[in-house]
Amino acid sequence: MQPPVLKEVKDNHSREFYQAIVGNSLELIAVLNVEGVYTFVGDSVTASLGYLPEELLGVNALAFMHPDDLPGVQQALEGLLSFTPTVIPTFRFRNKQGEWRWLECSGRNMLHNEHVRGILTSSRDVTEAVKLSYNHDQHQAYYKSLFFEHPDTVFTLDLSGTFQKVNGHVEQLTGYTGPDLLNLPYATLLHPDSVEVAAASMKKVWEGRACTAEIFIITKEGAKRNVSVTMMPVHFRGEMQGAQGIAKDITEAVQAQRLIEKQADDLYKHNLDLQQFTYMISHNLRAPVANALGLAQLVNKLPKDTCNYDKAVQKLQGSIQQLDGVVKDINQILSLRDASRVSAREPVYLGQVCQQVLEQFKDELELTKVQVQVDIDPSYRLMSIRAYLYSILYNLISNSLKYKADCRQLELAVAARRDARGYVLTVRDNGSGMDMHLVQHQLFQLYKRFHPNTHGKGIGLFMVKTQVQALSGKIAVESAPDQGTTFTIYLGAKHV
Repeated sequence: MQPPVLKEVKDNHSREFYQAIVGNSLELIAVLNVEGVYTFVGDSVTASLGYLPEELLGVNALAFMHPDDLPGVQQALEGLLSFTPTVIPTFRFRNKQGEWRWLECSGRNMLHNEHVRGILTSSRDVTEAVKLSYNHDQHQAYYKSLFFEHPDTVFTLDLSGTFQKVNGHVEQLTGYTGPDLLNLPYATLLHPDSVEVAAASMKKVWEGRACTAEIFIITKEGAKRNVSVTMMPVHFRGEMQGAQGIAKDITEAVQAQRLIEKQADDLYKHNLDLQQFTYMISHNLRAPVANALGLAQLVNKLPKDTCNYDKAVQKLQGSIQQLDGVVKDINQILSLRDASRVSAREPVYLGQVCQQVLEQFKDELELTKVQVQVDIDPSYRLMSIRAYLYSILYNLISNSLKYKADCRQLELAVAARRDARGYVLTVRDNGSGMDMHLVQHQLFQLYKRFHPNTHGKGIGLFMVKTQVQALSGKIAVESAPDQGTTFTIYLGAKHV
């Protein structure tokens, strides 16, 4: 039994009380009959949809709904009519301005209630929430597409550098499947040469900066691949959660770039060769030819039994010999160029080659009492072209003997050592030396000589540099007047 006060309030104010609640509810309260026609509409419909309650009374609610949403709503109504637990799907409802608004609705079958006799519905406008959800889903779709459909390998790391998620392209790059890598540290894939580079890059990422680095990885099959990796820090609500990366295989691109650079270098060298031959023809070949032509004309005019005739013939022979020498030089250089393209590399013990060269100069070395020091490990075996190594050492040692200082005994040192890339060969003497400021740009040019009082043609150092380049090596010179000269030859990885 209700207390007297509560019963009095209920009897006297129930109608006004419920009207106030329904009219000011934040939700749209309505009642539908079994056909879906409005039999009651709360006053809140005006604020929600712009209609007056009387504009909806007697009208079928389904007429205001979007055609695409009708099947789901009709099925839900059928469920309510049969007292089946039913969830009404969110649907679009046309407001008075003709706009589609998303409504979230719940219903209850009260057909057997004598005061209601219909389906009680409670709806609220969730348009903004639906838009936000749609935008979120759209962003998620874009993100998933960017992550999983990206043509490169995309992955995420946690704060410890462990793989948390990878897309399907990781297998093409590394040989590992996604499940293979999950919960493994990224260092699992690193080539030893790239450990420091990767650590420096990740340090930047953990400091909140994006960065790109080129590294080497080792695939599941053991292959070495060149990869460009862009790493970005991932923050959520102000806190770093991990990192996301995009890895692109650039092995073929790097190889193509190296090929282009090599072709450009070869083109540059061929251009230098062309300049050298142009120089030979314009300076060294033209002069003896012109002399020979002039002397030949003179010989035809001179009596054969005169002294002038004999002198002219002698000079003509000298011009022809000079011409023959130039032709031989050209043939030697051309033979060297052709050989550099077809000669195969073979295992060569550098110490043995050096001893063979020194044996050629044995008499001269003993006669002039040259102090020779050889510091080459007998185990040094190079993959090289024996004839080139022999010729290089022969020309450099020949130069040391030819340009020794007059005031002191010649000291000659030949040494070799290993470095990070291959081998370093040095030939050092204490001879007359050169002023590098004056000769450095012409030192290896054809027919360039810097000691006019010493016999020579100016072709030896040209041959040395040409052969060093044919071996994919580099040559450097240090020299000073009256102090001596050191030639340093760098033979790279191809010789290992």
